[in-house]
Amino acid sequence: MRTIIALLVSIFPVYLFAQCNGDVSLCDKKFNEVSMVMTHNAFNAGNDGFNLPNQTFGVKRQLQDGVRGFMLDIYEVDGVIEVYHSFQFLGSRPLAEVMQDIKDFMDENPNEVLAIIYQSAVNPSLLESELTAGGLLPYLHKQILGEDWPTLQEMIDSGERLVIFSESDDGLPGQDWYHYAWAHTFDTDYSYAAPSEFHCGVNRGSIDNSLYLINHWITTPLGVGDSLQAATVNANPFLIDRLLQCQEETGRFPNFIGLDFYHIGDGLQAAAIMNGLISSNDPSLFHNRSWNISPNPGNEQIRITSDETEPLRASIFDVNGRLVFEQEFTGGLEFDASGWQQGVYFCTLTNISRKFSSQKRLLITH
Repeated sequence: MRTIIALLVSIFPVYLFAQCNGDVSLCDKKFNEVSMVMTHNAFNAGNDGFNLPNQTFGVKRQLQDGVRGFMLDIYEVDGVIEVYHSFQFLGSRPLAEVMQDIKDFMDENPNEVLAIIYQSAVNPSLLESELTAGGLLPYLHKQILGEDWPTLQEMIDSGERLVIFSESDDGLPGQDWYHYAWAHTFDTDYSYAAPSEFHCGVNRGSIDNSLYLINHWITTPLGVGDSLQAATVNANPFLIDRLLQCQEETGRFPNFIGLDFYHIGDGLQAAAIMNGLISSNDPSLFHNRSWNISPNPGNEQIRITSDETEPLRASIFDVNGRLVFEQEFTGGLEFDASGWQQGVYFCTLTNISRKFSSQKRLLITH
């Protein structure tokens, strides 16, 4: 298969045959040589009705946007596994629904490799029962501790391209797919009150483990994500600088980029830089692309203009990370903001095909 692909790529543009998490150049890289965005409390999405969210969009949209890693908190409620963050009354959802979104995506996208880290308060036998009922067991990769990870292409060829980790070391005999996270992975601290507190010190696991998780979000006094801070810390060059700094300090490649409000800033772009798909030296990547939003401040008709010729998506969020407007366009767009509340909004412009984004602040006055 690889020989045929190589022959076709030599004749036709590479992007026509892009595979292995979006690019043919990643196919020969081992799982621990690839970087991916991993959404923190991925299920805890404002658009799915969760209060005090860490994300705006749920897992289904995250997959469509290019997220390939997910942190999920799971609890048993009356014999059913639910996802929620700390308190069920803030919002919950059956894990089976989240995993169905993941299975549907994997069924429809056979060249994608995904990872999940469960923060689990569930008996692993119950988790196995749910994954079996959902038809996911054939997708589960089994990694023997201490052995080399396979390449993405090898995982795709075998069909075992969903890697499951648990923060609980309670796997049962025969559950070779249930990997204790901190035997395979090490991470940074995960609770920072300000961007100045970020560091690269080892938190859980050993620096000798094969995978590196960099937790990169600001936590509010309520213990939830801060979308205002996400606009700062998720933006390049701030984000890519931290990833490169941690790589230099530890000598280890960042595999999982843990983010709140992944859609704000440049998380997907940072993963592409780490994977060598684009250069971090290209200044056009860092928020000086040719687009404008005006008038700004504004109060009624708002215009977005861009020099790009490819299809774009404008997504506008309030300070709580809630989506208030979204539309695809090419060249220019005008919309009515006369009914919006006064305040600061974040406008993210995304190149739909290449997943690169840029963000500007919009002030609405009345």
